[in-house]
Amino acid sequence: MLYYIRGFMFKSIYEFLFPTKEQKIRKKIEKMYEVAIAFQRNGNIREYSRIMSEIRDLEEELMK
Repeated sequence: MLYYIRGFMFKSIYEFLFPTKEQKIRKKIEKMYEVAIAFQRNGNIREYSRIMSEIRDLEEELMK
């Protein structure tokens, strides 16, 4: 049991310090959603749709 806890702790710390590619993409998507919402609220639909298109591409990359 102790080895399991140590392994889990090490993995958690390692992932915190060195995020995986999937975690990086998810974080980028989250930030882009916030930017897209700001564009939508300001009435800049062209930029909103451009950002949403990029988000869709990133989400497709995650599905691979």
